[in-house]
Amino acid sequence: MGRSKPNFVPFPPWETLNTNGREKKYVRMGITLMNSIPVKRLSGTAFKIMTYMKKQSGQSQQFEFPRTEYIQITTEPTFNRAIKELIGAGIIDVVERNRNLRKPNVYSWSLRWKNIHYEVTDALKGRQ
Repeated sequence: MGRSKPNFVPFPPWETLNTNGREKKYVRMGITLMNSIPVKRLSGTAFKIMTYMKKQSGQSQQFEFPRTEYIQITTEPTFNRAIKELIGAGIIDVVERNRNLRKPNVYSWSLRWKNIHYEVTDALKGRQ
């Protein structure tokens, strides 16, 4: 018997430039992560950085995010603020800080976001 080809579901035309719908890489994100309170409270820049980090990580838990990547997206001070925000939201952890070594920092996807719950203010409790 011959080997069967893996199932291929092409991207719709509005999600890709490729006419055949095939992409070499793509970003995968679960709905529960997107709908979590920590992710909903991220700034636009932090969410954008998180998405590019997902691309860079290639589904690995630990990954490097070099300056050459983030400088195409935003400025260094804005990137540093976004990193602090992602760490505070429990989405990433810094594994290695390599600034003095002139190497990219090593980050890790964290599970802490699953346990972060924010207090709902009295004003918001009344709204449903």
